Amino acid sequence: MVRVLTSVVLLGVFIVLNGCSFIPSFAMKNSLEFYVQDDLVGQNAVYKNNWPQCDNAVSGQIHKSKYIVTGNRCKLLPGHVPSEIVIEYAPWLTYRQQVEAGMGNSRSHFKLDGLPWDKKPPMDVLIAYDDKIDLMKEAAIDKLPASSWKRIVLHPADLVFKYRFKKPSGRGNRLRGKELHYIITLNPDGSYKVEDKLYWVSPYSKYGQ
Repeated sequence: MVRVLTSVVLLGVFIVLNGCSFIPSFAMKNSLEFYVQDDLVGQNAVYKNNWPQCDNAVSGQIHKSKYIVTGNRCKLLPGHVPSEIVIEYAPWLTYRQQVEAGMGNSRSHFKLDGLPWDKKPPMDVLIAYDDKIDLMKEAAIDKLPASSWKRIVLHPADLVFKYRFKKPSGRGNRLRGKELHYIITLNPDGSYKVEDKLYWVSPYSKYGQ
């Protein structure tokens, strides 16, 4: 049984939409990214894998796993802004607790950090072990009660509409466009707070060229 903490949970979700500011808002090509920062104390959040298809690889989890245990970031292809994003999460084990329960990854199990290269198991052995552990984790998460799961629904298209004619404060390169951020703070009782902010695209943004 997973116990929900009674202290305030600091968990941020950041969603980034990049668009060229010189293009009319209705024609803007936005790239969407969300990043989940998990600062739970004594627990980690686990997510149902119902996120949009991600362009970035998060240990392969976003594409193949039933749950997202270690991944916390999803970058969509430019121009794709879904009408909604559903985030379903539940408190679960920290990685240390997973190791103690026999669900640590191959790196922990074989103590790879302390082994010279010529002493490490073959890659196919490591992959097979991690695949087995993934199935164990999935089976364990399947047993979480339905009441453990909380649901948040975001509507990024509405956020694009809200900021279509607005400009970020401060100095920035208009040719790079703007970034829209969702900031979501989750509380242990299942409540949450949603904020959104507007920024100029970072000079190092992949899609801000």
